[in-house]
Amino acid sequence: MCPANGTGRPGAERRPPGATAAVGLGWRTLPAGMHDLLSSLLGVPAVILLAAGLGIVVVTLVSRLRAQPGKRPIRWAHLVFGVGLTGAGTLLLQLDVALIGVR
Repeated sequence: MCPANGTGRPGAERRPPGATAAVGLGWRTLPAGMHDLLSSLLGVPAVILLAAGLGIVVVTLVSRLRAQPGKRPIRWAHLVFGVGLTGAGTLLLQLDVALIGVR
């Protein structure tokens, strides 16, 4: 217990009971609930795009490597589409971290 602020962590701020935690510094201070909501509105679609893009890339490459006679493999255009989805997900995730930040 740190005697200066009454918490278990030296240097931690002591808030009165019922006060909400603020996230960020200066002009980017958001209540914790708003931070979580905004982060999820950007983060969830970003992860979906990343997963879909990586899945399409892997399926395209596997279908090309394990080609079966009589079956046409997935076109190379699907590989480009998967890389595009992965790139979009990565950019959206970076936007989320840059604008909203992490806790």
